[in-house]
Amino acid sequence: EYLQEGGISFTQTDQGIRLNSYLALQKGLVSTGSVVTKNTLDKFVNAENLGFYLAGSNLTESFKQILKIWDEVTPYFAIIIEGMFRAQIADYFGTEVSLEEDIYPLFKNTYALEINLTPIPQLKMILEVEDEDEASVILKKLSQGVYLKNAKLKSENRETALKDGSVVNELLVNESKVQEIQTDFNDIVINSVEIEGKPFSFAYAIYDKKVFISTSKLAVQENLNLIDEAEKSLAKNKNYLNAKKSMYLEGEESSFFDLQKISLFLEMLGIQNQQTALLSTFDYAFFSTKWFDDGMANEAILLKEKFAE
Repeated sequence: EYLQEGGISFTQTDQGIRLNSYLALQKGLVSTGSVVTKNTLDKFVNAENLGFYLAGSNLTESFKQILKIWDEVTPYFAIIIEGMFRAQIADYFGTEVSLEEDIYPLFKNTYALEINLTPIPQLKMILEVEDEDEASVILKKLSQGVYLKNAKLKSENRETALKDGSVVNELLVNESKVQEIQTDFNDIVINSVEIEGKPFSFAYAIYDKKVFISTSKLAVQENLNLIDEAEKSLAKNKNYLNAKKSMYLEGEESSFFDLQKISLFLEMLGIQNQQTALLSTFDYAFFSTKWFDDGMANEAILLKEKFAE
């Protein structure tokens, strides 16, 4: 009833493979995406170690639409998925942070998510916001949540031998080393929570109605460096531009994969099988999704041609 019909086409060329699909839904089930908001956040994304890049205009709305579709097909599915997200948010930020009040509002405008394939993968997010003050309040709450979640009291017993030969038992209570740090970087303040013994932190900065969030302070600095070093950005990368130019469909969400870098990273982890071998035969991939009031269209291309970087 809700899923009306669908179709998929497959085309092979000298450059690679193209897939196009359309899923027809009951009219009015999802909102139309006829107007695509131009996303220019790729100029703040460093292409050097980039493995995956996702960009769009309203992740909150897209996520809710996908949940709505699945909930119509499989009752309670949306409740389960949102419950899983809430559990992950509570695990990282604590129970005071709300999916509806704190996470959803940050993703209502254009956004970019990137994963850098360094020895320790880095997750970065760039979000456009309408109100910097409102975003700052939410980010401070998230930062405080990470701090309190990790600054737990730890106790241990220690035996100390005195000069007279007696032994004293002491109960030591220490607070794990968690620091809240503010760093001035080219007149932009980077706020971070550094956690002792963990390879990641929580860091963010606000600049020109854009929020930069990452798992390390240095990763935020890499994005901010591109303000003055545009030639290193994804927006100037020939492989990315070539893949983007090859697309027929301009959608609300798009994603780019550097398949060679992903293959090398998986090989470094010791992951090698038929799927990874097939992956390595292509150089990069580009995906795009567009919403209509009666369905959704998708396009994917896997390309072999790669420019020298």
